[in-house]
Amino acid sequence: MRAFKQLVVERQMDVPGRFCIGLDPDSEKIPAMIKGPTNGIRAAVHMMGIVDATHTYAAAFKPQRAHWEALDDGIAGLRMVIAYIHTMYPDIPVFLDCKRGDIDRTQLMYGKAHFVQDEADGMNFNPYMGSDCLAQLAKADPTGVANLTTLGRTSNPPAWKIQDAMLANGLRVWEYTLTCALEWANEAGVLDRFGVVMGAAHKAELLAQYKGTIAEQDPGDDPIFSRHLSKAREIVGDDALFLVPGIGNQGGFTEATLLAAWCGPGTVIINQSSGMSQASLAGDWEEASEIAARDQCNKNAAVIATLTNQSQ
Repeated sequence: MRAFKQLVVERQMDVPGRFCIGLDPDSEKIPAMIKGPTNGIRAAVHMMGIVDATHTYAAAFKPQRAHWEALDDGIAGLRMVIAYIHTMYPDIPVFLDCKRGDIDRTQLMYGKAHFVQDEADGMNFNPYMGSDCLAQLAKADPTGVANLTTLGRTSNPPAWKIQDAMLANGLRVWEYTLTCALEWANEAGVLDRFGVVMGAAHKAELLAQYKGTIAEQDPGDDPIFSRHLSKAREIVGDDALFLVPGIGNQGGFTEATLLAAWCGPGTVIINQSSGMSQASLAGDWEEASEIAARDQCNKNAAVIATLTNQSQ
């Protein structure tokens, strides 16, 4: 089995704008013409259609496990979709969005559940419970090549009240967290498959909502805030893969995100979920998802081409 990041590098070397396509079902947003015995199976049929429609533009697919867990037969449906991707599109890795983080023996079980039972090629974890959050996932991975991605500064503004808070050592909470997670990855010998969730560049005015933290400092004259991305690069280096949520319905900015974070193929995969899988709920749902994915891929590629030309 090839490593998650290797697959992403190869996909983006071929088409630099390829990105991460989320597969997040909602029982109320499955096109009515899709039939099945349960919503979990209907969701699987829906999402396999999305995979077929968008695979040309995908660097990875990302099912959000809670969306599947909430459906009857949802886990069976999730595993059907992952198996389908592995069979039909073996050069596209599957990243499982589950944000697990627990004590050693429990985290090990999460790893076995997701790497062995779900057959995911990578997953994210919540580092709050310490080094076991990463070490036990690495231990559970039977392939030795799965991607292990920590939460950094996420894309949901309410989290910034905690994540942007200043510690006595002069670091924000998320900065210190990344520093620790990088140390854990080095100790576990998994730096080559270590990743970080970093929210997209966003409107600077959003920072004013969170008083009493570093976020209330003057963000500067630029109405778009992206310094968290460049700071994260300083902490973890240019090789770590950034999974970037927040583009699309959350209002993030593609160009500012890539300008701050892109260091070549395999270093940034922008994620889009509902904008792709729910582009239409009518009879044209596959075509609408394909168009939405192509547009985002082309937008990414145009920015990356500008960055490449500037560096030459």
